[in-house]
This record gives sequence, structure tokens and C-alpha cells, in this order.
Amino acid sequence: MTKKSLVLALVLLGLQVVPVQADSLESVAVIDSGTSTELFKDNVVHEVCIVSEFTCPNGKKFMEGEGAANIPVSNSKILNHGTRMLSIITQVNPKAKVILIRIVGIDPKGKPADYYTEDIDNALVWITKNQKKYNISVVSLSQGNTFKTCNVSTTFKKQVSLLKKVNVPVIAAAGNDGNTKQVFTPACWKEVVSVGAVTSGGTIQTYSNAKGKVDIYIPDNYTSRMLDNSIKSSVGTSNSTAALSAWWSLNKRNSFKETYDYLLSLTKPASNYLIKGAYFELG
Repeated sequence: MTKKSLVLALVLLGLQVVPVQADSLESVAVIDSGTSTELFKDNVVHEVCIVSEFTCPNGKKFMEGEGAANIPVSNSKILNHGTRMLSIITQVNPKAKVILIRIVGIDPKGKPADYYTEDIDNALVWITKNQKKYNISVVSLSQGNTFKTCNVSTTFKKQVSLLKKVNVPVIAAAGNDGNTKQVFTPACWKEVVSVGAVTSGGTIQTYSNAKGKVDIYIPDNYTSRMLDNSIKSSVGTSNSTAALSAWWSLNKRNSFKETYDYLLSLTKPASNYLIKGAYFELG
């Protein structure tokens, strides 16, 4: 598959890890840019780094274990995305156990690389292989880019299907391009739960991609932690995706369909002047 750069809006910091056992509490796998377990030391239980450009903290393309998602606080002005996602996940589910999978390489000067569809594919392959070991119950994926068609690989399709069979959803952001025809790849894939952004009153945000495949809209206005431990407000479909992933981990039923149907039963009509859909406001 040719490398197609996906939009980078990410964060990295440092992680210290408490190993998780195979039969421990269910965990949320977050494919993003990393953060610090100093900020989320009660939540992050394992770290992985899988990159195709620049390197992981060990100077290689792959790293697993303590420090794999480490990014200096000096990068806090440009790499806050992962910290935001964990902040939102732990607001919705304070007891969430997180497997953090970093897909962003960094050069010796602290410059972050782009990431690619292959990086997401490789992260999903790792999750599929380790799902049982780490009791992964949800995959949160707040990255992507808009293409003319749903540009997902055979590898991606296979991993999503395998995870779905063991009741593990891949929940992905629709994107913030204001595109009224397409949503982000890989949220466009039919077996992915795609998430758009809506206000608390049910108005679909105009920047939220839609009229492609959007399964559900979730309010996206959150006050969340940044890499330097400051607190800021933000919006976007990434926020909505993290929030729904945390909700799913708390409300998971015996099958994907049962949980999805339960979620839809709680929805209300959502719309703006162009688009209609369904939204759910987390309690």
C-alpha cells in the first residue's frame, strides 16, 4: 500500500508503566501520540511505540514497555493530542485502564514525524495479537484524513473484523474538515464505529465531517489536560471519539451488536442546516 500521510495533531510525553496481567480489568487501547503516566499513573498500564518515520525513544522503529510513549514536555506546544484524549477518557471513565500505542516518531531535535495508514495498520495488528493478553475491550482511534474514497488496506479490514468478532470495537473520528461528502479514513470503513461532533443541544458542528459514514454524533466540548499539565478547552471529533470509547468500556454488553443497539436506543435526532443524524449525550 502506498504511504498516504494522515493529518497530524498529536502529543507525546513520558510514561512509567505498571504491568497488567492477562486476567486483569478490561483496557482501552488508544492509538495516538502518547502522554505521561505521571499525569495518568493510575490509568496507563502498558506502552507501545510503532512508527515508520523518525524513531521511538529507544532510537528504533518499535518499542514496547516502560518509556515507549515518552515525549518531553518541551514538545507541549505542538504535541498535546494524546494527552487530551486520555484526559477525556479518564473524565468519562476515571477507572479506565489504558494501553497507549504511539504511532508518531520524533527526531533528535524534537520534531514530530507524519504518520501513515501503515502505522495505524501495524498498531491494530499488535492489538489483535495482544488483545487477550491485555484484555483489550475497546480501540480508540482519533486520527485520519479525508480521501476521495475509503482508502483502507486489506490489513486494516482484517484486523477490524477480527477484533469485532471478539467484541472489541474500533471507534474512530469522522474528522474536522467540514466535508459534507466524506469522513476520515479509516472511520469510513463500514465495520468501524465512526463518530462526529455535536453540541450539547443536538446541533451537528459545521466542521464535523458528515454525509459520509457517521454512526453517531457525540458532544465534543471538553476541558482537558495538556502535556505541560495545564488545562484548556477544545472541540473536535477526536474528543467525541475518546468520550464514546470510554463510555463503551463502561457499558459493554455481551456482543458488539448488543452494545451498539443499546447505544442507538439512547440517541436523539441531531442536525444542522445540511445534515441529519443521531446523537447521544453522555451522562
